[in-house]
Amino acid sequence: MRASSITKYPTSGITALVLAALLLAAPFAVAEGSDTARETVAPQKLKEQAQQLEEKLAEYDQDQRDEAMSHIRETLDALDSRIEKLDQTMTSRREDMDRRIRAQAKTSLAHLNRERLRAAEWYQRMEDSASFTWESMKDGFDDAYSKLVEAWLDAEEVVSASEATAEE
Repeated sequence: MRASSITKYPTSGITALVLAALLLAAPFAVAEGSDTARETVAPQKLKEQAQQLEEKLAEYDQDQRDEAMSHIRETLDALDSRIEKLDQTMTSRREDMDRRIRAQAKTSLAHLNRERLRAAEWYQRMEDSASFTWESMKDGFDDAYSKLVEAWLDAEEVVSASEATAEE
């Protein structure tokens, strides 16, 4: 679940609970508000979108803050949708998987969810930050986002391997 997180950046228990609640409620809030927002983006297109954000993030300055936050939110929403799809795939194939492969997929998804929570914490910090702290907040988010993308790609690989094993 996204609710469990161990980060090297301390947060109060209440902040962590609020972030966890927001992350858990976000898919439902988006689903109610827009049918197209919850469409799952194809993994290759999402990978391109994630790479574009990583490249463009360095270019955003304080004057482009709103554009940056919108771009980040759009990409995180697409990642959330894909994470949900990976969770569903894992759940539906659970009984058909080898125990070792199932454990690897479960570990990979847990790591992905921890990294997603960490990125959400940095997103919130960026959103709440003063203009003079924009660059340091952006750097912190960039680090968290890079690790999130890495964890997502790993989870895609592990879940795909588990699907192939389940089909054999």
